[in-house]
Amino acid sequence: YLQLRHNKQALDHGNRAAELMGDSALTHRIRATAYHRMGKLKKAVQEYTIALRLSPKDVKLLLAAADALSRLGRYPEAIDALGRAVGEDPDNPELYAKLALAHAELRHREQVMAYVRQAESLAGDPGYAATNLRAELRTSEPSLINKMMGHIFEAMSQSAEMGRPIKPAGLG
Repeated sequence: YLQLRHNKQALDHGNRAAELMGDSALTHRIRATAYHRMGKLKKAVQEYTIALRLSPKDVKLLLAAADALSRLGRYPEAIDALGRAVGEDPDNPELYAKLALAHAELRHREQVMAYVRQAESLAGDPGYAATNLRAELRTSEPSLINKMMGHIFEAMSQSAEMGRPIKPAGLG
């Protein structure tokens, strides 16, 4: 049901599965995903939180929770979830690109550049982060796209002016 985006039905099935199976990461994931897609982000975060208590190393759950948190403007919590995901999958360039995006919202210029560089290094593609970030931003409102790209390019230009490499805080 989740693949077909029948969110209400998926939520009903998730609730029914919880009745039959009890408390499991899967039932909370189903409900969280349905709430997320329905735009009920606070409920989605509640369900993701429970699912992550039951399956704390699940990178896909961490990514989904970080997305919901970011959409709620809870960037420090999103960054924490993404940092935990990096701990589980340190060679995944997508995680670093998403960290750059979250840090851009908080105007953490050095972290933005560090994560952009890490994403591009891991992907072996100097344009990877920019392409990934643009694709991510296309799903958002146009005003947010302009704002975020402005923050990212501002960070990139300031970093280039300083002429110094930046390493991700606490990583590698």
